[in-house]
Amino acid sequence: MLGLRRGHTLQVNTNKRFTWLSRLRPPIARSYQLIHAAFIDVLCKLRGNPIKIIHIDPKSVTKTVSRYDVSLSSVTVKHFGKIENGEWDLDGYEVDTYGLIYPILNQYLKNIPLNDIPEFNTNLEYIRTGGQPDNCRNASDYRKKWQKIIGLCEQVKQDGYKTQSQLSCGRPLNEVRVQISRDGKYLFEDGIHRLIIAQLLDIPRIPVIVTRIHANVKL
Repeated sequence: MLGLRRGHTLQVNTNKRFTWLSRLRPPIARSYQLIHAAFIDVLCKLRGNPIKIIHIDPKSVTKTVSRYDVSLSSVTVKHFGKIENGEWDLDGYEVDTYGLIYPILNQYLKNIPLNDIPEFNTNLEYIRTGGQPDNCRNASDYRKKWQKIIGLCEQVKQDGYKTQSQLSCGRPLNEVRVQISRDGKYLFEDGIHRLIIAQLLDIPRIPVIVTRIHANVKL
């Protein structure tokens, strides 16, 4: 018997349980990321275009893949390792206007406060009208997102640009991702903040993963 007196209730301490869960989540997440990366590696090898990391001048990436292509708008791996035709390399956005991230960061690096940057306020107004810049649904989330972006920028300024392997984050596929167009140009797919930070800080070369190549590529 627990020996509770009448009128008293048993107080269950759930902190210990959640402490153990919080300790388990990071290694479980890392294991998932490594298994996922191994699956993608096998998939790409079967498609004849193994995943590999190459180093390129970040300023050579000036456009995104097609604004209508699913690889730009959602998380998908269906195109990984493919060498295929299609219009996915046409009608992309300019990287320096995509999401207004470039002009915001460029002005921040000139010591202009976020609240005084017109493009930052443009995106706040966009949120008020129902938009979701940087996948943020409200102004608070957007401001928090930009504090993280600024933190990343300051980290790169101080320590240099690190690969995912150097960061030991257990996410080998989390490098900036690009695709190669029919003209042999690199088109942005994922990792816009790191790409633009590298461009603005004049990082000469960064690691990227090429996920897809156009079948009619001219190298």
